[in-house]
Amino acid sequence: MTTQSVHFTDYKVLEANSAAELSREVMHAIHDRWQPYGNMAVAKTDHGDDLRVKLFQPVVKQAEWYR
Repeated sequence: MTTQSVHFTDYKVLEANSAAELSREVMHAIHDRWQPYGNMAVAKTDHGDDLRVKLFQPVVKQAEWYR
């Protein structure tokens, strides 16, 4: 019995300033054969009175053929 494990060939993290922007980035990546991997992360920073939020989503590409 042969078992095949997932083999990732590439990894990157998408970054956006809003949920709508991150959604567009993820959909664009999916069309380019990337797959979301894991959970989205949120980073919040304070710059004086200015509150900034960054959203991150890891994405991966899988091998066409498993060995």
